[in-house]
Amino acid sequence: MQLTFNCEVGFETTAPNQKPSINLLPLSEYDHIIISESGGKDSMACLFYLLDLGVPKEKIEL
Repeated sequence: MQLTFNCEVGFETTAPNQKPSINLLPLSEYDHIIISESGGKDSMACLFYLLDLGVPKEKIEL
């Protein structure tokens, strides 16, 4: 099974012969968005991506 994450869509799992997925609400409908921040390039990229999408910095929890 492969697990991938897309900041716009959410978690998506793939397994042989099936492709279940989870549909998430639009980012604007969340009160807080929590990022597990390590300071590495992936977590920083996710933070900058959310800011580029227009998510207010007040809603982002590190």
